[in-house]
Amino acid sequence: MTFQPQPARVVDRDVRNLKNRAIPVVKVIWEGSPDGEATWEL
Repeated sequence: MTFQPQPARVVDRDVRNLKNRAIPVVKVIWEGSPDGEATWEL
């Protein structure tokens, strides 16, 4: 059995530019994280 963390909420949105592309990313706080870990996700 493995633990699959689920996103708890989106706290920020951004658009990153890479060469000729605009890539939308979101900053997610993960459910079950004791320290409120947040990461940028595509």
